Amino acid sequence: MVVKVHVPGACLVRLIWSVGSGGTMINVLGASNTGAIAITQAIADTLDSGIKNALNAGTYKTSLAPSTILEAVGVRDISNPDLPEFLGAAASVPGTGTGDDLPRQAALVASLRTAHAGRGYRGRIYLGGFTEAANDHDGTVATATVTSAGAFISSIRTVMNGAGLPLAVVGRNREAKSIVTTVTHTDGTTSTKTRSYPATAGHVDVVTAVEIRNDTWDSQRRRTTPGSVSTFARALYRETIPA
Repeated sequence: MVVKVHVPGACLVRLIWSVGSGGTMINVLGASNTGAIAITQAIADTLDSGIKNALNAGTYKTSLAPSTILEAVGVRDISNPDLPEFLGAAASVPGTGTGDDLPRQAALVASLRTAHAGRGYRGRIYLGGFTEAANDHDGTVATATVTSAGAFISSIRTVMNGAGLPLAVVGRNREAKSIVTTVTHTDGTTSTKTRSYPATAGHVDVVTAVEIRNDTWDSQRRRTTPGSVSTFARALYRETIPA
């Protein structure tokens, strides 16, 4: 049975990029919605245009390949299961970098910190779609790329704050489970060990710090080949059916 994502006071914001020849790269960001703002098409359009404007205005896009295109920004309220995602429709924004594309899986990782410690209260953003100009002579990430990437994430935070949806780390709800291990010994006897995990409620914690902790390329292996990720970006045709 699939556990549906259901976290009170939380939203998911997706940055949907097309990369290379037919591939897709998606960054999923958490957002705090403790004010219970109604998530509508207007909110999606605000996030979409604001984040695309930030990409256009900054220098981060000069590290991205022209085939790396921010197609759409979507937002979905997950305070209740099965609510729809709304996608913005502003013009897409391509990268303007020069040189050959870096491998699809090459990623610059930004760490998200909150006021709480522990693995469940931290997040990561795997940025990708770079050209060789983002790579320094020693194989590390160029300083200018690190700086511009940090500035782009800061701009995303500003846009999300302006929409009343601060960037956050969202922890999903988990059902209680028990794992039973039975060992058959050489003498034919058996012993059983049960390990139980309690149910945990979902949580949302506003990001208090964003860090790019090193200039080493990381890997997001799901982006390795064009067919390894969803090809969904934006519908080629869409008709909204009146209620």
